[in-house]
Amino acid sequence: MQAITTYGSRLYNISLFVLKNEVLAEDSTQESFQKIWKALDNFSFNSSLYTWMYRITYNNALTTYNREKKHKGQDIEYEGSVKDFDLINSITLKDAIEKLPFTHRKAIVMFYFLDHSIKDISVELSIKENTIKSWLRRGKEQLKEYINE
Repeated sequence: MQAITTYGSRLYNISLFVLKNEVLAEDSTQESFQKIWKALDNFSFNSSLYTWMYRITYNNALTTYNREKKHKGQDIEYEGSVKDFDLINSITLKDAIEKLPFTHRKAIVMFYFLDHSIKDISVELSIKENTIKSWLRRGKEQLKEYINE
């Protein structure tokens, strides 16, 4: 399936962002592709294919996160390895992003790391564009404060 090669890594990154665990993210992404395949007949072409796939993947990752959290009774720990990154800078940025409120973190990751436009984020989250802009501005301000500490 061409969608796997085209969108696989992007959808995996969404799962990894939510789950903060590489193994769970791989499993969740695979489950998402199964759900996408089964629901393909229901795709209405009201949005882009990626937007539709993103929503399925994001919702599936949240379901997995809640299931694991309930099962373990605590937050899922990050088990990822740092590859091809400057260790100090990536840990600092990762830690700073994780300190952000969930809404700001979501906007920052979608805009800067997943390359979504403000309009795309607005559509995907069903939030007004000005709210997204506000979250991005506040998130960047908080990131600067966290990194400068």
